[in-house]
Amino acid sequence: MTAEEDTKIAAISDNLGIAITHDGTTQHTLERFRLLARIDNGQLTRLDAPVILQRGEECYAHLQCSLHELRTVTKAVAYHGPAGRIRIMKGLSWRYGYVNVNRVTSEQLKEIDAGTLYVTNKRLLFNGARKNSSLPLKRVIHFALFSDAIQIEKDSGRDQFFKGSGDLELIGAILEACLRQSR
Repeated sequence: MTAEEDTKIAAISDNLGIAITHDGTTQHTLERFRLLARIDNGQLTRLDAPVILQRGEECYAHLQCSLHELRTVTKAVAYHGPAGRIRIMKGLSWRYGYVNVNRVTSEQLKEIDAGTLYVTNKRLLFNGARKNSSLPLKRVIHFALFSDAIQIEKDSGRDQFFKGSGDLELIGAILEACLRQSR
């Protein structure tokens, strides 16, 4: 909800001669929409980050999360029921009750590390317990928001999934604004 929209609503209420009042829930929702409109216009609020940033770099959001990547998992499936062997002649026997091994491969999310994701005006910085990674915003092709994760598609390498329980909609809006400003 932009400032122009607020002005239009105030003008309409003045023309109708009514005063608009909101309960706490509605007021909270309106404030959220105003914040998202400011972020969409590029008015980002700078946060202090406990990590050392590059010159001219500013942090706008952080998320406690775990880093996941898609990995190929192969499992062998075989049947080993009652089996037996019948000797036909010396050195030659016939085996029964055994089914050959089949391989089943699938892609699964595997947790790489847990830590904090920082969104800055130059890069995505993941500060993990075992691994730190930095991804310049110029390498981000696309990102997708899920109810519990953000998927980052890069120009090369595996996609990264950051699973967390913070305000992912707000972080997605900030990331989109940072991507727009960096290009």
